[in-house]
Amino acid sequence: IFSIESSVLFKPGSADLTATAKESIARVIALIKQKYPNHYVRVEGHTDDQKISRSKDKWEDNWDLAGGRAQKVLHYLLERGLPARDLGFAGYADQRPKTAGSSESSRKENRRVEIVVIPK
Repeated sequence: IFSIESSVLFKPGSADLTATAKESIARVIALIKQKYPNHYVRVEGHTDDQKISRSKDKWEDNWDLAGGRAQKVLHYLLERGLPARDLGFAGYADQRPKTAGSSESSRKENRRVEIVVIPK
């Protein structure tokens, strides 16, 4: 599992990949191609437990945001040459937190995208 904090990938409330995001994901792609050829890859989006407020015009709820972000990363994997037949994505919203608690540090850790490599 390659876990990348959302702050590295996206601006708050956005699913548009930043330049830093593309660099980080490119390194993950290189590792997948080198060490895990012929594996499935699932991109999982996770949010914190706060309701959508600033970007309500773009996202219905955290499920929508988590899935949208995972889908953006999936499309970047496709652009960089990973085969479509091996890819999938899921949005988990705040339902699978990495860290319990409602502090800002816990929320920051829970806002992430995970790229999961699965043997066929």
